Amino acid sequence: MRSGGCSVVMVLLALPVFAQSNVCRARPATAQTAVRTSIGRAIRTSVPGQQPTSDATLCSQHGKVCGGLTATDNCGSSRDIASCGTCTQYPNSYCSSGSCACSAWTCGSYGYTCGSPSVSNGCGGSISTPCGTCSNAPPWENQTCGGGYTCVCTPSTCAALQPTYDCSTVPDRCNGSATCGGFGGGCDTSAPYENRYCDAGFHQCSCTASSCATQFPTYDCGSVSDKCGSTSSCGAFAGSCDTSGGWDNRFCDAGFHQCSCTASSCSSQYPSRTCGSVSDKCGGSSSCGTCTDYPGYSFCDAGAYTCDCTDSYPDYRYCGDHGYDCGALNITDNCGVNRDIDCTAAVGACASGDYCISNHTCCTPAAPADFCSANSCSDVSKCGGGNCGSYNCAHVTATECEKSRTEDCHTYPVCGC
Repeated sequence: MRSGGCSVVMVLLALPVFAQSNVCRARPATAQTAVRTSIGRAIRTSVPGQQPTSDATLCSQHGKVCGGLTATDNCGSSRDIASCGTCTQYPNSYCSSGSCACSAWTCGSYGYTCGSPSVSNGCGGSISTPCGTCSNAPPWENQTCGGGYTCVCTPSTCAALQPTYDCSTVPDRCNGSATCGGFGGGCDTSAPYENRYCDAGFHQCSCTASSCATQFPTYDCGSVSDKCGSTSSCGAFAGSCDTSGGWDNRFCDAGFHQCSCTASSCSSQYPSRTCGSVSDKCGGSSSCGTCTDYPGYSFCDAGAYTCDCTDSYPDYRYCGDHGYDCGALNITDNCGVNRDIDCTAAVGACASGDYCISNHTCCTPAAPADFCSANSCSDVSKCGGGNCGSYNCAHVTATECEKSRTEDCHTYPVCGC
């Protein structure tokens, strides 16, 4: 169509209808201008007052069905068209350089890693190729393709794989590890098993006992936990104390793990003993008493452990101390014994024929002549009734040495006869 000497080519496109807000204005340069579109066709713009080309026509002239466009219209004006259309044919349609394209979904778009799912590819078709396989090579022996078309792996427990294992870990067949036993791969180290440990080579819990000497080097006796569920005795006597060599009472003070000893007194061991000493069963001795009843004379009978006494004071001294030359002396001696002493025999002061008189001295009888002479006739009774001056005074009786003595004095001149 020609108008006012101007050629206009009308191109009908299936584009949105855009409203025209103005008409062509006069150009200061020439009455008409050739406009070349992006598809190489020359369009002659109209003269002033002609209707401008619509956005839809301008998009079509430039071969654009989507996206924005900046172009010079038939009036020689630069136009910015926000959108030449949208791409909605498929879920994955998009605009590419003004044309609609489609990016097909893959297995990865759905997050699928295995199996052959029957799902849309977003471009009018479906995913037709397998999404892959799941490796069963170690360490993925338990891996399978799950219902969600992804590789899943269910780990095996140690109990299922190695039911006899107590500790450590084993591969769980899902590229991880499974702990063995009930203590996170370790061993129960609560008392009294503080020394328990895992022997990783055998996957078994083991325990190294600690001796008392290692734990408590100053302990003498008793026992302590060996930290392996048992006990360890302390000291050199299997937890006890050395009771030899006079240490019979030695015992273990369990609270302090030290050997102690409670001495035994003589009286507790031998109540009847009164003297000497005995072992106190704690390496020392205990006195059974001393003999002090008779100082200087008491002594301890070592065999009987009783006090005895020997009076070494001679009898003649007892007699002398009491002024006895003869006779019987009753005393309590230096050992507390009441006894009679024959001072006549002990002292030996009396000669044969002497008499012991009441003052405990010796009285020696006079010779017959002296006796007869001593007893004069002044004492008639001494002559036994005889006549003085006569030889008939034969029998003289007198008291001598506290005894009555009669002497035949006829052969001796008596009484002055």
